[in-house]
Amino acid sequence: MPRFDRRCAITVGEPGALGTRVDERFRIRFRVVKTLTTETNVSDVEIYGLGDSLRQQLLEPGLIMQIEAGYASGTEILSLADITRSTVVRMPPDIVTRLECQDGATELSERKVALSFAPDTPVQRVLDRLAQELALGERATGVEVSGVYRQGVTLSTTIGDALDRVTRKAGVTWSIQDRELQILDRIESSQGRGVLLTPATGLLYSPEPIDNPEDSTQRRRGFGYRVRSLLNPKIRPGEQLVLESADVEGQFRIDTVEHMGDTRGNEWYTEAEVYAD
Repeated sequence: MPRFDRRCAITVGEPGALGTRVDERFRIRFRVVKTLTTETNVSDVEIYGLGDSLRQQLLEPGLIMQIEAGYASGTEILSLADITRSTVVRMPPDIVTRLECQDGATELSERKVALSFAPDTPVQRVLDRLAQELALGERATGVEVSGVYRQGVTLSTTIGDALDRVTRKAGVTWSIQDRELQILDRIESSQGRGVLLTPATGLLYSPEPIDNPEDSTQRRRGFGYRVRSLLNPKIRPGEQLVLESADVEGQFRIDTVEHMGDTRGNEWYTEAEVYAD
């Protein structure tokens, strides 16, 4: 895992458009926080030294922002989310453009549904329809949703409340990850490739135990670890993390993730809370 040759790019534009791109030739500071909860993921960026014309392109209302970061060997998306607040701060000699984002905030706050389904409708079909109403992508996790609505069901509420009701019946959870709806088992990891984290692949320090029985929930098993690594975009909520250190070995599900970076500073790491898989 390289420690140098950092790469970072911020792209701002309308959904589906190419947008305006700013890369590591400018100083970029970012923070991305993601969880498996139904609360929206958040991210914020500070970009130093943009010219007036370029800065104004980033300040238009109704845009989304993509944060991409990594190393010269390759970069990946850290966050794709709606810009909810943009400001310009003058700190001579610097002019700093600040962009704050929430993932899927516009869709979750504005969309309501009025849907009715006939008796014996599969729960999966209802979920598929809600995904269409949400008008975001769907992330493949390998989860198979079973069950039917024997008496049918009517949903006339916000999209978030409808997702709460249907996923509760199906025994699964939902969250928005990079403008995609993610459906997961309440405990098991996504059926992706997972992430191997060792000192050789970027693990920093010893994993810090998290042992709080009062925090045992349907998505956590009550104990786990807080781990820190060099910046790793592959560490995502819901994915499996295989941890191999001098003190801890095992398979865990990633619950929360925080990415921090500064193209001119020391910060370039990922911190995650993981729980027994």
